[in-house]
Amino acid sequence: MCRSALSPTSSPATGPLGAGRWDHVGVVESFAPDRILEAVAAVPWKKYGEERDQVVNAFRRLTRVQSERDARTAYDVMLDTIAHNHSGWLYDSAGPAAPILAAIARHGTGWIRYAALEILIEVASWARPDQRFVDPAGVAQPMPAAVRAAVEGLRAELEILSVDEHDEVPHANSARELLEFLASPGWSAG
Repeated sequence: MCRSALSPTSSPATGPLGAGRWDHVGVVESFAPDRILEAVAAVPWKKYGEERDQVVNAFRRLTRVQSERDARTAYDVMLDTIAHNHSGWLYDSAGPAAPILAAIARHGTGWIRYAALEILIEVASWARPDQRFVDPAGVAQPMPAAVRAAVEGLRAELEILSVDEHDEVPHANSARELLEFLASPGWSAG
C-alpha cells in the first residue's frame, strides 16, 4: 500500500451533522492514541446512556490493536459498548462514536484501521432510518446521517484502500463494503 497517499495531514473527521458539529473530534489530525482518547473523554457519554470509563476503555482497546485477534476483541468490545452486538441495535452513543471511529480508520494503520473499518460497517448497516440521538449542541439528529457523514469523510481513503489487495491486513474488502453503503440509494442520510 502506498502509505503516503493516506497522509496524516488529511482533513480531520469532524462529521458535521446539520446544525451540530463534533468539535472534539477535530483535534484528531493524526493517529495519536492519547489525542483520540482525549476526544473520546470529551464526549458527555452519560448523556447517551453510557459510562464514560467503559467507552474510553473500548476506544483504548481499539487504539492498542496489534494483531487480528486483538482486532476481533476490540470489535466485540466496541460493539458491545455502542450497540447491542447480537441484535444489531445501535445505542445513541453510536452517533458521537462514529466520527471518532472514522478518525481512527483514517489515521490508524494495520489491524487498528481494519478493526475501525469493520466496526463502521456494522454501525452503518445497523443504523435505522427512524433512529435519532441528540448531538452535543442539543439538536436531535438522525443516526443514519451521523454515520453517513462519518463514512463520507473517509471516501478518499476508502477509494485508495479498496484497490490495495497487497496489504498484509485485509482492508480492501472493508473499504469496498463502506463505499457500497455510500453508493446505495437505499442508505439514506435520514
